[in-house]
Amino acid sequence: MGLFDFFTQDIAIDLGTANTLIIHKDKVVVDEPSIIALDKLTGKVLAIGREAMQMHEKTHDNIKTIRPLKEGVIADFHAAEMMIRGMIFRREISAACNARLGCTTTRRPPSTPIRSRASSTS
Repeated sequence: MGLFDFFTQDIAIDLGTANTLIIHKDKVVVDEPSIIALDKLTGKVLAIGREAMQMHEKTHDNIKTIRPLKEGVIADFHAAEMMIRGMIFRREISAACNARLGCTTTRRPPSTPIRSRASSTS
């Protein structure tokens, strides 16, 4: 533990196709399915995570469940943003960590014949 570790309230978010993890102080504080339930008429968030999973394909026609990530890629940015906000700002999370939010992305470049040849010759 460093001298200034107690000043920071950073969190780490692992957006997965199946589950989303939120980590704070080396502890997993959220491990929920990556799914959100929305009201089709108003666009209001009805449920996130486990609650939304229980509603998946079992609800009224005006309720739509969305999995914002497909094959490891964000397919619906608006739904992903609402899901992340909902998971972070739950009472238990926001009370535990008044987190400073930032974003780091990782992206795998597409494999191309040129890149494959370059990798094999080096």
